Amino acid sequence: MLAADRLVESLQGLPQEDALLYPILYLYQHHIELELKGSISLFLNWLHRGTAEEREKVFDYLGREHSINNLWNKLKEVAPTVVNQLGQATTKAFESLLQQVSEPGSNEPGSKHRPFDQAVRYARYKDGSQTLLGVNEVDLDNLKTQFHKMSHYLGAIAEGIHQEIDPE
Repeated sequence: MLAADRLVESLQGLPQEDALLYPILYLYQHHIELELKGSISLFLNWLHRGTAEEREKVFDYLGREHSINNLWNKLKEVAPTVVNQLGQATTKAFESLLQQVSEPGSNEPGSKHRPFDQAVRYARYKDGSQTLLGVNEVDLDNLKTQFHKMSHYLGAIAEGIHQEIDPE
């Protein structure tokens, strides 16, 4: 997240800086992905009450999965009590932000919905069509704020897991 923040803060509004949108979005999204994977791993290593085989399946999944939406669903599945401790309104606000940064897809008329996590990695989809089509302007300061809110929420989940591990 620090790398994305530094890029956002260094921009001077020059047209050639538009190309930095891809790495900025990728870095923010990757930060959320790593936080989700970290919380899932922490829970599995210390609090998981299932079998070793079940735990290994989730670890294998974490190695393959990059969708922050799917990782969020996995975290809710493996650690529902920790997620529920943060309250329904807070969780709904987080999920709203998550939807905004994980599923906007292509705005091109008539195009099928495409996951945003692929759009921030590449300038083109596998079929050759351009990613982020229809995106004319991005408020990077607001984007930074929203990703920080998401990170703060995920930090609270990690802290909740730590409290479950060692309440003192």
